[in-house]
Amino acid sequence: MNEQKTHQFRAELRSFFAIIIFNMMFAALALGTGISVFITQILAMIEAETLLFIPILYMIVSASAFILGFFWLIVSAELLDGISDITSAYDDIKKNADDEHITDLIIRLLAQYRSKKTSIQRMTLFATIGGIVFIIGGTLGVILALADPLLTPAALDLLQLGGGIVNIGIGIASLMISRYFRGYTRVWDRRLQKTTKVEEQLMEKLG
Repeated sequence: MNEQKTHQFRAELRSFFAIIIFNMMFAALALGTGISVFITQILAMIEAETLLFIPILYMIVSASAFILGFFWLIVSAELLDGISDITSAYDDIKKNADDEHITDLIIRLLAQYRSKKTSIQRMTLFATIGGIVFIIGGTLGVILALADPLLTPAALDLLQLGGGIVNIGIGIASLMISRYFRGYTRVWDRRLQKTTKVEEQLMEKLG
């Protein structure tokens, strides 16, 4: 196996590992932000002693973010466990890696993809939905901060505006990650199809 293929395998492995870590970070942010905003809006309505439309809307979005973040984190952690084993195995042999070692790791990575394909699809979906939820929440924050500055202190407006912009940025980054995963899935689906064809041809010969 030439150096180019080894480099490609290493790049794919490390990028996949990094992208899972980013997914876990965004999932944790969705989890934490969801519960924080939810509690804040409840306290706001308790203080106002009435039901308010905007806090209820925020509570719906934040509750969705919390539930999404919870399952998103579980799926990401599940994928991280398998890819960490392959990454550790590569780190152990990378200085003296030969064709046989790399081939074995490629087979393990392909098997990991095959066994975790449903989880990868779920994580891609969660990243997409999470990005949309962050963008919606951030947009609401920006709109409320700019809607009527006279209703709240300037410092609070700036804080809400900044938080909204950050959430929109996180949402865009999450959508970019989901796009990357879809590209990754297409590449590995083609490889899986080729492997399946080889297995079928081998079974025909053995049969």
